[in-house]
Amino acid sequence: SQTFSFTGGIQSFTVPNCVGSITIQASGAQGGANQNGVPGGLGAIMQGDFVVSGGEVLQVLAGGKGQDGISQSYFRSGGGGGGSFVWRQNGNQLLIAAGGGGGRDVGGSTDQMDASSGTTGQPGAFPSASAGNGGTGGSNFNGNDGGGGAGWNSNGTGTGPGIRPLSGGQGGSNNRNGGFGGGGGATNAGGGGGGYSGGSCGQNSNSSAGGGGSFNGGTNQQNTGGQHSGDGQITISW
Repeated sequence: SQTFSFTGGIQSFTVPNCVGSITIQASGAQGGANQNGVPGGLGAIMQGDFVVSGGEVLQVLAGGKGQDGISQSYFRSGGGGGGSFVWRQNGNQLLIAAGGGGGRDVGGSTDQMDASSGTTGQPGAFPSASAGNGGTGGSNFNGNDGGGGAGWNSNGTGTGPGIRPLSGGQGGSNNRNGGFGGGGGATNAGGGGGGYSGGSCGQNSNSSAGGGGSFNGGTNQQNTGGQHSGDGQITISW
């Protein structure tokens, strides 16, 4: 097996000769804590078996934890956690994606912060900010509310949105940055988690951001939302 930890960049894995099947376990990153150290949402853990060819190259992105809030106005909420992804270099076919957790707001509810094992992102505790679905990025409620997490097919929206993997996968740049893997940046409100579909950001320090959605194209699936803390990680076994 080979384990890929967060590096802030996209890594590659070449399937060994004579190997026709692999198992991938992907864990999304955690959202950032608020200024008081209350932790952000947890990432999803997704596992499946995949048919591959010897010599085939896979692209691997292990997500980064969202930046924690600090005691300064507009800096107190946490950035969204980045999703973790594996896709085929030839054709950019996505194999698996584990959503990242939403960033924690200063005084907000904890609803929907954890990443989901389903494909739709989480809307956070303030439903006027829309979560992504079908691989789209999450949105925000207004321009002061930070950035939505990126999805596989599109970036998040808002102030400091996360960037999708095929466009580089960067976290949203904001007062508190989102994690690599498409986590949304934070201002007054926490950033949405990146993933197959992005989570929405929170709203004005009154609600926490939503976690990202996930995807599994393999067989013998084992999928759980809201389980992983810290930076994301990917293990490939054969």
